[in-house]
Amino acid sequence: MAVIIGVGTKSELKIRAVRAALERIPAIGKVSAYELRSGETESGVGIQPFGFEQIFAGAKARAYAAIEMHKADIGIGIENGLVEIDGDWFDPPGVVIIDYKRTLVGRALGACLPIPASMVREVKERQTELGIVIQEHAGGGEKDPHKF
Repeated sequence: MAVIIGVGTKSELKIRAVRAALERIPAIGKVSAYELRSGETESGVGIQPFGFEQIFAGAKARAYAAIEMHKADIGIGIENGLVEIDGDWFDPPGVVIIDYKRTLVGRALGACLPIPASMVREVKERQTELGIVIQEHAGGGEKDPHKF
């Protein structure tokens, strides 16, 4: 019987990241008996999270929702947000993993990519998400800060 892993997103970028991470885990990567399911979930923290607290709250909400949506054994939530550190802005992804018993298995932060203050101002003024601003500046494609 396959282990069902639910991911609370429709973002192909985040789904690819989860697949890549799973392949690096010996207990999962060597066994093809898992099924990855994904779907849009709500973060509960608004369109653009600010600060680590909102980032992890959003990721946790998405992980719980993924468990419910997919009747999954493991739920993974990923939430990016903006964080200011010593006057500089960053866009770290927060990841939360829970199991079917609703037990927190783990949480982590990804790479904290620097974001120009002008983009953060634009996000705040337009009350939109950073990904939309990045798409516009990069000429389309995914909401990937690496593209800018």
